[in-house]
Amino acid sequence: MKVSGRTARLGLAGGAAAAAAAGRVAMAYRRDIRAAQRRVSSELSHVIPTRFGGLEYAVGGGGRPVLMVHGAGGGFDQGLFLAAPLIDSGFKAIAPSRFGYLRSDLPPDPSAENQADAFAALLDRLRIDRLPVIGWSAGVPSATAFAVRHPDRCAALVAVEPPGQPQTDVQARKRMRDLLGPALRSDFLFWSAMKTRPEMLTRPLLAADPDAAATADRARDMLARVLPVTLRRRGLLNDARRAANATAIEPGAIHAPTLVVALAHNPDGEPDAARRLASEIPDSRLIELSGDGEAGGGREAEMFRAIGDFLRGAA
Repeated sequence: MKVSGRTARLGLAGGAAAAAAAGRVAMAYRRDIRAAQRRVSSELSHVIPTRFGGLEYAVGGGGRPVLMVHGAGGGFDQGLFLAAPLIDSGFKAIAPSRFGYLRSDLPPDPSAENQADAFAALLDRLRIDRLPVIGWSAGVPSATAFAVRHPDRCAALVAVEPPGQPQTDVQARKRMRDLLGPALRSDFLFWSAMKTRPEMLTRPLLAADPDAAATADRARDMLARVLPVTLRRRGLLNDARRAANATAIEPGAIHAPTLVVALAHNPDGEPDAARRLASEIPDSRLIELSGDGEAGGGREAEMFRAIGDFLRGAA
């Protein structure tokens, strides 16, 4: 079949355009993944041995120490990012990577209780007797377990957006498996989904409404910080498993002063979980803010002022 010169030129032009577009995508991906790799560089954190395997942590700021327990898709880098307003106001954030995240090992029994005991081992290593602990979303169960199991070491507890009831989390686990399963195995696939379909990732990972304009910029920033997702995959999947099969922590056994933070427009029911948790902890206070999930919802300044004031008061 004879091909006209015009058809051949169009074909070559189309091929060149496609190649150029692919080149731009490759360059953008390499830029973003390198930035992500720098955020989790081993030069920024330490790993200590515990009976549960290696536990990674980093420290930011100076002053009064606080343990910052990150949420889903996190690691020490997310912990430091979330703690930045507290660091700026004079606190020292100790930010561990929970089981399976980044360089922290995933033990055979990665329960919230064992994670709490690993936190205690970290404090032993750092020679810290007692400090407040902040749990963020999926980090709340291990933070509350720390308050129950190590009451003499928990000066105060802050629970930001505690996870919902197990039946809600079963649905979240199914979303994780059906929507995110392939993306969690590839940094490039996750990055591509983040760029083209961020709403697919926002709700299962950040517990935030993908249609909420107020959270859009914060959500994009938080999603970008999940990269490299391949270094967080074991932790993410463990969070999903633990959500559906979590052991019960008795809130009534928490005697530390407690602040529970609920964001009122969260789509997955966490405000009810926050209200319930606050009602069951004897010495607790509840604050409710409009906003969305881990994305913060534009009320960050108010939330961190309340947290900072609470921590200073508890001390």
